[in-house]
Amino acid sequence: MIKDILKTLEDENVKIIRFKFVDTSGRIYGMSTTRKKLKKVLHSGISFDSSSIPKFSNIYESDMKLFPDPDTFKVLPYERKEASFICDIKYPDGKQYEKCTRTLLK
Repeated sequence: MIKDILKTLEDENVKIIRFKFVDTSGRIYGMSTTRKKLKKVLHSGISFDSSSIPKFSNIYESDMKLFPDPDTFKVLPYERKEASFICDIKYPDGKQYEKCTRTLLK
């Protein structure tokens, strides 16, 4: 599946990849990176500081990682080609974050 995603990105000339997640209030947040870094992000996640998201975590446990769900991959229909993934939120050690809305719904 990852090979298919990487091929699609190359075929569609997608350079920017967006990673989306939703907080417990339903607000959508996101980060982005380049196509060159995607393979690493798919395997290792992408770090972010969750303390800036209201009611999400406290400053002492704010380091989190987004892990893209390959099944949610979509090339976006913009003039400047971009793609997106919906992500699961995990602690840096890989443990599921209990306030991740995707985890709560599973």
